[in-house]
Amino acid sequence: IISAVLLIVALELMIAAASLFFLFTFNNNLSQIVDVDSEKRKLAGMVRTGLLEMHRAQKNALLFTSQELVQREISRKNRYIAEIRTAMTDIDRFIDANERAIVREMHVLLVQFIGIDKQIEDLVIRNFSDGTSDPTRQASAVSLSTGSGRTAYNQLATLIDSIVDSSEAAMADHRQ
Repeated sequence: IISAVLLIVALELMIAAASLFFLFTFNNNLSQIVDVDSEKRKLAGMVRTGLLEMHRAQKNALLFTSQELVQREISRKNRYIAEIRTAMTDIDRFIDANERAIVREMHVLLVQFIGIDKQIEDLVIRNFSDGTSDPTRQASAVSLSTGSGRTAYNQLATLIDSIVDSSEAAMADHRQ
């Protein structure tokens, strides 16, 4: 009888230990998934905010009539470009194969957007270089900003939103 009781106690201890091990493993896996998705979402939000601020600085540079104010906006914009690039590099650690294709496309569009922005910047700076304002240069800069610049911005925003949406969907799946 004593050996039967000891056997039952030993089996219960093994079942309890196995249950705790599986619960601990499940908790760690779930925490990692949630942490990855929340970090991905945070980084995507940083990219989205950086793009918005970069675009805003571009618009401000077009509106300002002082070279000093324009230079301040260009410096501000360059800080946002650096932050966007850092966040996009960091986000690469947390994405799956489908999202990796989106991020590659984002990199291409970001280079395009920065190139357009550089053209706008050059036109605005040249407007101040000779001390006179050339309406043609200003109109060209505005046209770039509202045309191809806006298109590239919208495409980037759509792509980053798709990463945020997939992250939100993954987090919702984990809650169920």
